[in-house]
Amino acid sequence: MRKWIVIAVLIVIVLPLIAAAGAAAWLMTADFRPLAERQLSAALDRPVKIGALGIRWGDPLTIDIQDVSIANPPWAEPAEMLTLGHVFARIDAMPLLHGTLRYQRLDIEKLVLVLERNEKGIGNWKFGEAAQTGGSNAGMMPGPAVIPKDRRQMPTLLDFTLRDSEIRYRTSSGRWLTIALGDIALNTTGDDQPITVSGDGAYNKTPAKLQVGAESFEKLRDAGHPFGLNFSLTNDLNAVNFQGTAMEPLDFEGVKGAMTIDAKRLGALLAVLDADLPADFPLDIAGAFARSGDHWSLDGAKGALAGNAFTGALALDEGPRGGTDHVALTLDFDRLLLDSVVDSLGNGKTPSDPGTAKLDLPGRQSPEFKVQLTAGQLQFRKMHLAKVDLAGALGPGHISVDRLRFPFAGATLNAQGAAKQRGGTNAVTLSADLLGANITDFLKTFDIDTREIAGKVDARADLAGSGATLGDLLAQGSGEAVLAMREGKVSRDVLEKASTDLRTIFRKGEGMSRVDCLLGVAEIRDGIATVSPLALGSPDAKLVGG
Repeated sequence: MRKWIVIAVLIVIVLPLIAAAGAAAWLMTADFRPLAERQLSAALDRPVKIGALGIRWGDPLTIDIQDVSIANPPWAEPAEMLTLGHVFARIDAMPLLHGTLRYQRLDIEKLVLVLERNEKGIGNWKFGEAAQTGGSNAGMMPGPAVIPKDRRQMPTLLDFTLRDSEIRYRTSSGRWLTIALGDIALNTTGDDQPITVSGDGAYNKTPAKLQVGAESFEKLRDAGHPFGLNFSLTNDLNAVNFQGTAMEPLDFEGVKGAMTIDAKRLGALLAVLDADLPADFPLDIAGAFARSGDHWSLDGAKGALAGNAFTGALALDEGPRGGTDHVALTLDFDRLLLDSVVDSLGNGKTPSDPGTAKLDLPGRQSPEFKVQLTAGQLQFRKMHLAKVDLAGALGPGHISVDRLRFPFAGATLNAQGAAKQRGGTNAVTLSADLLGANITDFLKTFDIDTREIAGKVDARADLAGSGATLGDLLAQGSGEAVLAMREGKVSRDVLEKASTDLRTIFRKGEGMSRVDCLLGVAEIRDGIATVSPLALGSPDAKLVGG
């Protein structure tokens, strides 16, 4: 839920009431509808059209409006910023004398509101001078503040309904987001009584239900104190709950409180951020939520990702117009079963042949994600690792691993990698080094269990390739790998069998021989590794091969 959503809700409530406020100011006008159109068009510096306007004098004042439209500025599209099928309002007459709007009842039907910003970041909901400067709309209309400058001017709505309506917003990336408002109701029993809001609708065709509980309109207009509110947004896949306060609730600004997120499918939740990353596994998280300006955060978070418990923090920084949102994730797992995550990527469709697995990268609508992850224990297939430390990023058309580090074979494995989209394929680079590893434990990783060689080894590998699948990458990859050992030991039996001495056919060498040097260099071209040289030096033999 971003700032524009809250702005949209504000406009949904107040813009259709411009004609109502004008009605109270022009009670004695005989030809009211055309005069209202002219006055409103001049005040907003936009063409305004009203199909029908009826007034019944008294207390309360009853107003019925049909077929209202407010034009968009020339730079925006479509031609109309707002169209409205029907508005019915009952307004307390006496508060109008004090410049206050108090609606006993307000019904709005078939509202279509289209919101976007220009290249300067000024919204199409700014009118007159504010449309040039980006300042406040306040003071544009005489009489009651039908467009509040801030929360202090918010009118009282005792009974409000919004039906069969829609809000559309163009994001900074140019994508249209649509909020369908099927049936929204706001109720309170008085200016000093709690407010409740309930309703249902859809976000980009994904159904959602809204429940809001808030303090009174009197406290809403007390701008010197935080305004208490709680809300929940739920559908079949996701549930977001919040309880806290806001300094500017109409803009969802200065927000602090406790938030919980329960997503049965993480991919469906990420779609709210325009991320098209397929992730068919659950996420539940709870923490301290805050929002200030373009910065959103969830600190002190606890939850579970695909059943793996974690602690950490999340942050979102909204990008400028034409820019990209930035998301930062810091997650710390005691134990991470990576199979439960990997097997659920790509909508759970893991190919039987790993070579056919697509190297999918995030789409151009995706935010930029920066990830820091640690795991006390990590398990993937038959591999078990401890103290894993990973830092990386992913965003439109790229994934990078800046740091992957964990203890391995008595040493520390360090790895880096990146994948970037180039046309219809992906360019991938990988590098890793392992210094001072126990060669016996190292070979066990490749299912080689031997006591014929012992010692410490240094290894490094660099690989680059391109392709649409893992098989393409391996088949077209190129690079180098180096393995070296010093002060090790090798079985004399191995040395003799590797020599040209025919005696090794009839007898077995006994004991171990010191290894002064072991060096292997592999050159990789088009998926084929050529080892040359492969050299071993010891007091008992010197071997050179390839």
